[in-house]
Amino acid sequence: MNGWDMVVRFLVFALALICGQSLLAAPSAETIRASLLAHDFDMLTADLEASQAAFDAGDISDEDLRRLFEVFTSSSPDVIEAVAEWERKSPDLPYATTARGWSLYITASRIRGEDFARDPYPEALRLHREMLERAFLLAMRAYGMDPSLIPASDLIIALGNSTSRQEQALVVVERVMSEQPNAGTLRRAIWLAHPGWGGSSELADALCAFFGPNASPNGADLTRQCITYASREIFGHRMEEIRTWMKEDPDPWYDYYRVWATLFDKSPNAEDLAFAHRYFQDSEVRDLRLSKMFDQRYSMRPGLSPVHHLVLERSKDWARAVLETDPYELSALDVLLSDTVRVTKGADNNWMFTPSGSPTRDERLDYMRRRLYAAPYNPDFWEDYARFLNNENKQAGYPVEGIFATDTLMINAIVYSKHRPDWLGDFVERKFKQLEFLEWITGQGKPDWDRFIAETDRNAQIICPLIRANRLFDAMRLAGLENRRHKDLSVFKQQKLRAETERAASEGQCENERLAPIEALWFTPVEVDLAAMG
Repeated sequence: MNGWDMVVRFLVFALALICGQSLLAAPSAETIRASLLAHDFDMLTADLEASQAAFDAGDISDEDLRRLFEVFTSSSPDVIEAVAEWERKSPDLPYATTARGWSLYITASRIRGEDFARDPYPEALRLHREMLERAFLLAMRAYGMDPSLIPASDLIIALGNSTSRQEQALVVVERVMSEQPNAGTLRRAIWLAHPGWGGSSELADALCAFFGPNASPNGADLTRQCITYASREIFGHRMEEIRTWMKEDPDPWYDYYRVWATLFDKSPNAEDLAFAHRYFQDSEVRDLRLSKMFDQRYSMRPGLSPVHHLVLERSKDWARAVLETDPYELSALDVLLSDTVRVTKGADNNWMFTPSGSPTRDERLDYMRRRLYAAPYNPDFWEDYARFLNNENKQAGYPVEGIFATDTLMINAIVYSKHRPDWLGDFVERKFKQLEFLEWITGQGKPDWDRFIAETDRNAQIICPLIRANRLFDAMRLAGLENRRHKDLSVFKQQKLRAETERAASEGQCENERLAPIEALWFTPVEVDLAAMG
């Protein structure tokens, strides 16, 4: 922090003590966003100075301060650009460098996806690592300027594992928990104990035991809450102790964990199930996984009712609000792509589920496109888009222009999956369907199709890509890559493929696809105009 910043903060803090309240009320997230998008960086800096002063004075919490910095994690191109410009113009301002670090961190996570390190596409992994390294350096720079800035220390802790800086992150944890003890920092620190990054449950327990007592608010036992969080999120250890703590402590903080324990109990009692049922009625609860589990296992019991549709509806309300300021937020888009139902009781006293409020066609296309803009290396998103358009073509009676329209989407799914058998097998099946359909419709007296077939290079469009994809499919399976969706080709399809391959060879066609070494057959990404598709 420079000298002027220290003077400003001191004056604000001193006047707050004299007046008995903060001289400047902490700004809202909307105010922060407005200043950022207006590129009014002086006002933005003043707003954040006021927020930090309010935090120092105890008028806002660490979580309030964190929520303000969440503005900078938006996927909005306008926000990303404004944050980058602010940091370029103010490299010695801890707020600007922290904001840019968070923007890079969240964008990198979105690009990479959640697969294991061995699974993401190499370019996605490279971009991810470069952005995380830049984010860590920015976080350390901001922390060096102002160690009391909680969002800066949070970012160092968040990046500790993925940048292999766990020791540096733990040093930061120790300082923050000694000078500014708070539950949020400790909760984030627990992830430094993840065994996938060299940590252990013993380290997690030690962090909880050492720092928990300092940060316990309002008499809460943060040590136990910390261990409970670590068990649920990472380790699954000390479950019997945790069940005892939940019975002893009525703190609402445990409510989620009470429900979680009930749903994973082999024989939950009626009282616990009734509590879980009430829990899902809460307007703040948006846990789709647990609510779906409750419906599947217990909603038909006397005195209980389905809850997942309620949780999904409120989750959709949340998602719509999120997209207003974070237009490519993936979890919100996933929620909005979900189909919803209306639940009523029928004449036989059974629950009836009627489709209601699902996304329209245009909304579905919009959400799927947004996912691809945000995470272009995700093979599932390419596959989902192709599957949706293929289903539309089927429902429309297979229009001429639709038969090969999704090939590029499926090729990108193959590429970004790193040629995993699941995606290669999908493409092989698609090519067989195209071949069978063209053979079936030939001679049916449909002028559009007759003209299309006459103008189509059957080898280039179907046979050669089919041979290529099938050779890759066999090779990837032999290499031991997981194949969850496809079995061996049927005898009929094997015979068909063999006959088509022999015919192509006799005509001197598909030579590369038939004879080239496997490493010469890899597909490459295809540039796609998503707006023109669908």
